[in-house]
Amino acid sequence: MRLTVIAVLASFLAACTAATRIWIDPKEPVLKTPQERVQLVGHVMRGSIEDAKAPVQWTSSDPKIVSVDQDGYVRGISSGRTTVVAHYGNLSARVPVEVSFVQGLSAKMGSITLSYSKGSPIDPGVVPMGYDGRVLKDRTLTWGTDDVKICRPDGTGQVWPGEVGQTTVTATVEGHSVKIPCTVVK
Repeated sequence: MRLTVIAVLASFLAACTAATRIWIDPKEPVLKTPQERVQLVGHVMRGSIEDAKAPVQWTSSDPKIVSVDQDGYVRGISSGRTTVVAHYGNLSARVPVEVSFVQGLSAKMGSITLSYSKGSPIDPGVVPMGYDGRVLKDRTLTWGTDDVKICRPDGTGQVWPGEVGQTTVTATVEGHSVKIPCTVVK
């Protein structure tokens, strides 16, 4: 009972004190896929006490890059960087948001030739690329082949020789793919 009275009193005092600042968590969200969304939380402070019930309003500085609803959920629309703003009364806070969708794949090799007799793998150097030309190292490629008997890609990007012949190796990430002809010779 005593703790409840103290909590109610603290809440009342917080409500009577003018809001002094606002801050947003998380501090620098990055959205990696169109399906991903992140909830931002606007923390309104009244002195040293947080007002958890303060109704924060949200806006996107560039709605072509991110949308934000009134619950603070941010969804990427297109790759780029922008700012989301939390408003409460005459206070506001900003948080940078990056939308980093895969824009395509880059391959160092246009074709692969492997030696059956040596049995050594080759890495064709396929990497996912972002909107700003950066290699997106935090994305995982999926590998496949039209004929596993001829070329066998492993999960690390290495392509191993099998039987002599020709096939195609495919690397895929987030709806983007690259096909690389693969030939195994004696």
